[in-house]
Amino acid sequence: GRALQVEARIGLAHEAARNEREGLGQNVVIGPLRVFGRRPFAAVAFVEIAEPRDLPDELPDHLTRVPGLLGEIIDWICASNRKPNRVLAMGAGLGVIGTLVGGGLAGPSSKNATHLYIACIAPSGAGKEYPKACCGLLLDACNAQVLNGPSDFKSHSAVVAELKRNAVMLCAIDELGVMLGRILSSKAKPHDSDISAILRELWGKNFMVYRTPAWAQARSEAIPNPGLTIYGSSTMDEMFAALTGKDVINGFLNRWLILPTRKRMMAVEPQIETGEVPKSLALELARLRQWAHKLSPEAMA
Repeated sequence: GRALQVEARIGLAHEAARNEREGLGQNVVIGPLRVFGRRPFAAVAFVEIAEPRDLPDELPDHLTRVPGLLGEIIDWICASNRKPNRVLAMGAGLGVIGTLVGGGLAGPSSKNATHLYIACIAPSGAGKEYPKACCGLLLDACNAQVLNGPSDFKSHSAVVAELKRNAVMLCAIDELGVMLGRILSSKAKPHDSDISAILRELWGKNFMVYRTPAWAQARSEAIPNPGLTIYGSSTMDEMFAALTGKDVINGFLNRWLILPTRKRMMAVEPQIETGEVPKSLALELARLRQWAHKLSPEAMA
């Protein structure tokens, strides 16, 4: 296919989304793009015009059918949802588990922490709302309410204030694309645009100390082992409309785990009670948190 310069990649991706919605037929692939990897766009040097048959339609279903606690979370979210979508459910499960063990467990490479920035890209009608709500339901069910973060940040100082209260949290963001459009816009106010900078910095704080900014009436404070996880969903149009070339260059986009799905789900009757976390699943989540942090039963109450 034809290679285009990297500066055009975001606009072309946005155009591809619009073309797909309007049935215009020409599609854009960003390559070599590891959409499901930890650092999407990291190795991108060009964009290609590709035929529709060359485009990956969906995260393969078998990759969402995993053993262990993550698989149980995915199955529960889908069984209790009127619009079950396993990709969206997997994103929520990764966020919950990463938050529960945040600050207690590390990956094998350079002590990688478990916090993630998760962006689920799905069309309207895909059932994005319920998996987001399940993040809070699961944390509440295992007595980890303290790990529930806000649904949006209105300023850089709001992020800092939340971290001072709780260094590890899961923020289930409502309308992620809208929030990113606000903070990444060239016309963003300073208290909005500074959110991008702090998110970039926090993502790399793997078992290190984050030192807050100093203001005229507030001294800098040290926050050890911050673990801010974000789970949000957006349509492709909103997500890519919010991004520009500088968000690739400065590494902001590289920090996101992108989970795409094109499925518009048909409403079905849930197999089990909606919004009610099974006691067995809640107990497993509580045990995971206790094991990761070596907490006493009294501390878990």
